[in-house]
Amino acid sequence: MPQELFHVVEMERRLRADRSGTVRDEILTNLRTNKVQLKTTLATGLASIDFEALTKLNRAVEQAEIVIESYWLANHQN
Repeated sequence: MPQELFHVVEMERRLRADRSGTVRDEILTNLRTNKVQLKTTLATGLASIDFEALTKLNRAVEQAEIVIESYWLANHQN
């Protein structure tokens, strides 16, 4: 997975300004792509320590999806 430098404050600013949901969708697409890659890797048969670490990372990505969607909705209720 590529490493991206992205500050949370900048993401918040972009999501607040994102009335159309384009930025939100871009972030969610990136998270979902990473989740697919993680699940593919998890299915390959890893050492238990690696499996545990990637399982935790997968859960963090799932939680990030919820946070992004919730933050966007909280800032764009009609």
